[in-house]
Amino acid sequence: MEDRHVKRSLGLLDALERHALHNLDALHLSVAELTGHKVLATADLRMAEAAKTLGLRVVTFH
Repeated sequence: MEDRHVKRSLGLLDALERHALHNLDALHLSVAELTGHKVLATADLRMAEAAKTLGLRVVTFH
């Protein structure tokens, strides 16, 4: 993890405020986004919706 991931996660908390992300969810999304991932797998529906807003393809499981 790099400083840029933390900085981006703080930005995501503001930018995706309507999703009410938890800090670690924002960090996961920032790492996925900044490392070029196109798909996110999660069981967390809140994080899934935020990821879709960022343009990531989401795979959910329960």
